[in-house]
Amino acid sequence: ERVCVGPLEVHVLLRQVTLREQPVELSPREFALLCALLMPPGVVRSRQELLRMAWPPFSGGPRSVDTQVLTLRRKLEQAGLGEGGGIETMRQQGYRFSLETLPVEDSNEESNGHGHANPMAALG
Repeated sequence: ERVCVGPLEVHVLLRQVTLREQPVELSPREFALLCALLMPPGVVRSRQELLRMAWPPFSGGPRSVDTQVLTLRRKLEQAGLGEGGGIETMRQQGYRFSLETLPVEDSNEESNGHGHANPMAALG
């Protein structure tokens, strides 16, 4: 299964991420967090929701989410996804992945519609 958002492509079953066809190396936790933010893009996820979706039970608190979001943002920025790596902080609400935060040349691209099933099920 494949999920594409702008120039970002996530191969859920292979646990691979590419940006403009270049690989982006993510830890298993970062990968799970990215998948949670992309399902679907634009939806605000609270820290508690992200904990449930991307962390095993009893393995972290809300501040763990903040730390992992920061790390994920940096990796996506370094890969060329622009400031914030497409991840937007929604004050008092949580986080969301948004095409609006991508550089202008990327924001005009639409999701190609691949993989609308729930890829979180493939994360184990």
